[in-house]
Amino acid sequence: MRLASAWICGSILALALGSTSVWASPSDDEEADDPLDDDTVVVDETDDIDDTRDDDDPLDDDTDDAVVLVDDTDTDTDTDDEAESTTKQKKPARGSRRGEDFDRHGIGVRAGMTVIPTWIFSTFVEAHTNALCRGDSLTNFAVTQGLTRTDGCNFYVGGEYVYRRSRVFDIVPSIGYLQIHAPDGLWLDEFDTVAPASGGSAVGGADYTEVDLGIMFMEVDFIARAPLVVRENIEFGLGGGGGVGLGIVFGGVYQTALGSDPDGYVPGVGETPGETCQFISDLSDLQRCTPRYDPLEDPDGTPPPPEQLDPSMGGSARPYARCSREECTEQDLAAFGYRRKSERVPPVIPIINLIASARLIVKDMVGITLSGGFNTGFYFGGSLTYFVGKYGKSKSKDKSKKQAVRASLLRGV
Repeated sequence: MRLASAWICGSILALALGSTSVWASPSDDEEADDPLDDDTVVVDETDDIDDTRDDDDPLDDDTDDAVVLVDDTDTDTDTDDEAESTTKQKKPARGSRRGEDFDRHGIGVRAGMTVIPTWIFSTFVEAHTNALCRGDSLTNFAVTQGLTRTDGCNFYVGGEYVYRRSRVFDIVPSIGYLQIHAPDGLWLDEFDTVAPASGGSAVGGADYTEVDLGIMFMEVDFIARAPLVVRENIEFGLGGGGGVGLGIVFGGVYQTALGSDPDGYVPGVGETPGETCQFISDLSDLQRCTPRYDPLEDPDGTPPPPEQLDPSMGGSARPYARCSREECTEQDLAAFGYRRKSERVPPVIPIINLIASARLIVKDMVGITLSGGFNTGFYFGGSLTYFVGKYGKSKSKDKSKKQAVRASLLRGV
């Protein structure tokens, strides 16, 4: 019975497919003896047999089960395809914003240099020294702004944590150390000048100044960058922002008065002939304008023994400090008794940061940043950051797990 049923089903399938190999077109002579008539009867009988079998044959349940399994397999396949398409990240188009699957947390180091422009100092002082990161040459503009000497460069170094709020916006707490140093020299406050016509030197109020400061800064920056280039493994953004923080000041600024009626002195030779310390331009040479003891500046009015300063001076009542053209001996200045640490330097200063920034991220893992701006002075530097912690990855995993559970439940139905 099974064999007859299978044969009939195959015949019907062949008819549906138009197979000529099973059904050949009979000739007119053969129409009377066409076996299809018998087959038609057989089909009818088979239908009766199948109807009878539908009532008694236990294979009906198995057939139904098979249908259910096929349907469940289709559902499972569709569910798996849906989960795979959901978790698969699309490749971003050129210039488009990438998806949420990015490393959100970064740890990095930063370094750079800081310059306080001469024109800022000239607002408060008539003469000063500075570190401009360009050697010891002086331009005409710098001289007109009161710069008497330049040398050295100030650097900063620190660590930072980068929190990527999005691919565009960062919050960056940082901590670091900034060196502020200027070459030793004579500084003259804006209101300490005296016209030579009044009978005194125009620079008698100058102070020999030693600047040796350090600032530990703690700040939080808020930076937004527009993604100009977005690729599979490279992302480049340009933007800027601002920040606020505090700086704890270390070290100090030490000053020693040049003294009234200043003049020049060359160690081992003696005083320079003539009036060599009369104008602001003379302050650049410490052997033309040499700090000397002034009893009006000394609290106890007792001059140090000349031998303590320069044995060649003999019994001079107003000894000079031993100086080269660029710096003086700290021991001699301290012997005057009035080398003082300036009280005008606060222990803590506010920091307001203005930032311009460009950043390149490679493989969403390594960030290279160039930054410039203004806080305690104009600065330029860079940072290297390592990013960790995929933001969208955990979301995709959770969604995949939920879809897998759903698929397994459907299999059990």
